[in-house]
Amino acid sequence: MQSHLFATGVTGPCLTGDENMLLDTWAFTEIFYGSETGEKIRKSLPATGVYASVLTLAEIAFWCEREGRNAEEHVNAIRITAAILDVTPQNCQEAGKNLFNMRKISPGMGMIDAIIFTQAKANNLEIVTGDSHFKPFPGVKFIGKEKQAGTK
Repeated sequence: MQSHLFATGVTGPCLTGDENMLLDTWAFTEIFYGSETGEKIRKSLPATGVYASVLTLAEIAFWCEREGRNAEEHVNAIRITAAILDVTPQNCQEAGKNLFNMRKISPGMGMIDAIIFTQAKANNLEIVTGDSHFKPFPGVKFIGKEKQAGTK
């Protein structure tokens, strides 16, 4: 099975993973950079069962503006590749509680990350990330970084 992976024009098999996973913004930026880590993530994607938060689309649009990339192409690539999870009022309420507790362990955790964590938990999805704020929490597949996403 071939899958169009992102606006980079990269295509390839998506057959090695078998779990449902939510990719956070960090994972998508590594794929878009074409880094070694991004390639490992891309190759581990299941044929189905890839998810992203609608909030990731906003973060990617911001990242594209900062990096001088085409936001429409990158956001559309994510929309084609992943099922997009909307944020519900229940997600928001639960994320507020989660953030309060998460910051006791990971003080730099932000609200968007807490919402994404809550969405993953509510949908029984594993989060794929290299964002160190997520590292101490269950349900996270932490990928070692080749470089910090967001840097050239």
